[in-house]
Amino acid sequence: MVYCPKCGKAVRKGVKFCPSCGATISAAVPAKAAEAPAKAPEPTRAPAPRKIGAGVVILIVGIIAVIVIAAILLLRGGGTGLPVYSGANKLGGQSAGGYTAEFYSFTGSGQDVYNWYKTQMVNEGWTLGSDSGYASGYGGALTYTKGNEMAVIEIIEESSTISYYEQGFNITVPSGSKLIVLMKGPSGGGGII
Repeated sequence: MVYCPKCGKAVRKGVKFCPSCGATISAAVPAKAAEAPAKAPEPTRAPAPRKIGAGVVILIVGIIAVIVIAAILLLRGGGTGLPVYSGANKLGGQSAGGYTAEFYSFTGSGQDVYNWYKTQMVNEGWTLGSDSGYASGYGGALTYTKGNEMAVIEIIEESSTISYYEQGFNITVPSGSKLIVLMKGPSGGGGII
């Protein structure tokens, strides 16, 4: 018996065409098992992704946590960590010599803001050191201590004082708005204002 050179099927001797595939049988192929058709090359595989080590995961989670904490601090008052009156808009902040100052604009009653800070600061554990009193059209200032820290809160309505802060601290208070200045630093220091 011979085999078809195309499909490898067994063919009787003397047959000129393969009964299976129709290929021409030109010469006798030795009576051996037909060779298997050539195998297609194996597809190449992409290298397996590198596994991230636990240290890298911890580092990434740590960085994300720092970013989230910083964002929360900025939204609730930022660098000073002092409470921010609802409806106040942050204008900027500066730090020098261990002191941080933040500036907020607001509309509405300066007396209400002043009274809110008097209550809120005590609720957060601060001790009132001095109270300038509130004068409509001018504003007022409160000084607090807590441990080794001091906080100064100024509510400013008077336009020339607002202009002083705008020039000195490179902020812009919207027309018709009033100013809240929050400052915090070590007790007994002069601050940045």
